[in-house]
Amino acid sequence: MTSIELRQKLINQIERLSFEKLLVLEKLIESLESHLPETSKNIDAALASPASTNTYLEDDPIIGMCSGVIPNLIVTT
Repeated sequence: MTSIELRQKLINQIERLSFEKLLVLEKLIESLESHLPETSKNIDAALASPASTNTYLEDDPIIGMCSGVIPNLIVTT
């Protein structure tokens, strides 16, 4: 076998494997889509609805402390 024939054989094998991988990925995606609920409608609805409240780091002690912001700790005596 000449080097050109070997090269062509290798190219053909790579193309075949690439095509097989694409088929496997396509089947996997179809399987996932059939098992997962449709989330695109939920995402669109969430983006369309306004946020009910604004939360600031200072208002949430845990998030504030984790982010390095000093929280508003109101102490009444």
